[in-house]
This record gives sequence, structure tokens and C-alpha cells, in this order.
Amino acid sequence: MLFFRYGEESFQIQRDYKQQLRELDSNTVASLQSFNIPETDWLELNNSLNNPSLFQSTKIITLNNLLSGKNSIVENGLINELKKETTIIESPSIYLFINDYNLGMKYLAGKQRPVILGGDGRTKPLNKNEQELFLLLTQKAKLVKYYPKLKGLGAEKFLEQLIKERNIELTPAAKKLLLELTGGNFWQIYHELNKLANYIAGSDHKEIANADDVNLLVNNTTKHLFEFIEAFCNQKLAQTTKLTEEIFNDEDGIATFLALLNRQVLQFLDIKTRLEAGQSLIEIEKSLNLPKSVSQKLINQASKLKRDSLIQLLDNLTKFNWSTKQSHGNEAALFTLLTIAHAR
Repeated sequence: MLFFRYGEESFQIQRDYKQQLRELDSNTVASLQSFNIPETDWLELNNSLNNPSLFQSTKIITLNNLLSGKNSIVENGLINELKKETTIIESPSIYLFINDYNLGMKYLAGKQRPVILGGDGRTKPLNKNEQELFLLLTQKAKLVKYYPKLKGLGAEKFLEQLIKERNIELTPAAKKLLLELTGGNFWQIYHELNKLANYIAGSDHKEIANADDVNLLVNNTTKHLFEFIEAFCNQKLAQTTKLTEEIFNDEDGIATFLALLNRQVLQFLDIKTRLEAGQSLIEIEKSLNLPKSVSQKLINQASKLKRDSLIQLLDNLTKFNWSTKQSHGNEAALFTLLTIAHAR
């Protein structure tokens, strides 16, 4: 069975694709084979499609960026396979997922036509081969779904859905600001909603996030936390002191900021452990479930930070005395802990 998803909204494509995988047998999903088309060898893919597994009655195969992958050998191979009167691709023992994140639709010559989306914002019409493959996919697939870039009311409705699923509340102004600050990037929005949920959960008196909360967390806090951790690990006292003053300038927000800082340190340690264990960068990027640029930045920073310094910072955070967190003396102690890189 063939499932064809394409469009500009890669977050929605991945979300629906993963939801469908969750509905399948977990043992079958564990043996999933994924191919990134630009680097795919047709003989290997053809072998995966046509040779039955000795251990599983059902196969799951995912092809990423088929039409935008510029691999004419794979395109021709699939065209020939799809033209067969009886093709293995339509068999119930095969789940073939084709997800193309660089394929959109544009109004050309009086009708909507598929186009390749360039990174510079330009589009390119499909060539004759790609057009034939696109037509076959739309004819043979059990599911064909196009995900256009969400704008206006569509973006607002999807944001409402994500907020409801995360079980948090935002004021109308906060929702509007979140869409503006992220440019409607739902990978980032998903990440920011998680931060806002943690922020609300860590507050004793806040049940709904407002525009000030969004502006605080989305604009500056994450950047400052990253900069602080890097300064601490590199023992840059002046920069660490300056950033500590900026991050912890609100007495009521200390608990929330410490929770965010603690979580970020743990994430860096987790990434560092996986890098040292030999896990591939692509696997780590995918597991972070963030925009690619954000994932790459996190991985790059984690690789440069010293493990001992991260562990020391985590240790220092545990020494904060929450029972007297309102006292000026304890704030001074916290300030000291966060500016001494090797306190024992």
C-alpha cells in the first residue's frame, strides 16, 4: 500500500506520518527501512520492495524527497514498478510511505501544477519523467495528501489544535505574537509551546500565558541560557556574571528559569553521551524533533562543551536552597553557585 504526502508544511507531514506508524504493529515498525532519495541505490530499494522478509509478514519502507531528490535512476525504477499490472507496492504486505518536503503546488498555465521548491524561494516545474511519476503516485496511492504552507486562519486553527493537545492556555495576544515571532514555523512553535507549558507548570500563580511570557521565552531566554552554559563551561567569569544578572532579574521567575536551565544542561549531556557512543548526527537530529537548524546548533554546541563542566553546573544547581528562596542571602548564594565553575 502506498501513502503519498507532500508539501511545504514538513511538521504536519511528519506528524501525520508518525501518527500512522503508531497505529501499526510495533514489531513491524521496529524494522522500518528509510531511504533518503538523493543517496539511494535503486538496486537496494528494489530488493527491499520485492524480496519478502524472513522475519516479518509486513514491510514498512519510507522514501524521503522522492521527486525533489534528483535521482533519475530511482524515479525510472519506480515508474516501471508502478506501471506493472500487478505491483508489489499495492500489496497489503507492504507499507510504502513517500514524504516529499520540497514538493509544492503552483498555479501555472491556467491550473495548479506540482513544482520543486528551492531553498532560495524559487520554484522549478517537474520535468517529463517527474510528471509521469507524480501522476502514477496520485493514481496508485491509497492516500494522497498535499500540505500547503499554513497562513492566516489556517495557521491560527492549527495553532489552536496544538495548544489544546498540550493542555495549556494562551491569551489571544500571546497566540498572535507566537505566530509572528516564529514566522509560522510549526517545528519551532511546537518547541515553544513545550517551553511555555513548563513555564506555566513551574509557576505558583500563573495558569495562562500572556504576550509578555511569549516575548520573554521565545525572544531571549533560550539564547541567554545557551550563552550562559557556554560561558560557565569555558570559565568566562565576566560573561557568566552578566548573563546571570540578565536571566535571574525577576525574583518570582527564579524557579522557572532554574528549571529551564537544568533541563537544557541535561539535554546537552544527553546529546554529548550519544555523540560519544557513536550515534549518527542524522539520528540525533531526528530524535530532537526540532527545526533542523536548531538541532544542528544544539549538537554543535554540545560537542564543544566539557562534560565535567556540565556535570559541575548540574551539581551547583542542586545546592540551591528552595526553602528560603525569597531571602536575599539565598539569592546571593545562588549567584555565587552559578558563577563558580569548579565549586566542590
